[in-house]
Amino acid sequence: MNDQTGTLKGKKNVKPYWEKALEKVPDLRFELLDVFVSVNSLVIYYKAVFGKRAAEILFFGEDGKVNKSIAHYNEI
Repeated sequence: MNDQTGTLKGKKNVKPYWEKALEKVPDLRFELLDVFVSVNSLVIYYKAVFGKRAAEILFFGEDGKVNKSIAHYNEI
């Protein structure tokens, strides 16, 4: 999304990211490989598009909603 920080904050900024992704890959699918759980967070490990693997860390606030997410992708 041309952001030097590699960070998107807020629904207003995340929405265009997913719109762009769905334009490029309209039949976007993920294959869940594993889930790792901890206190107030979890990691979702999955096979993404083009054979890449990914891990996303989701952090939960007091309200039980995700308040931060970090995604990591490999190039294999």
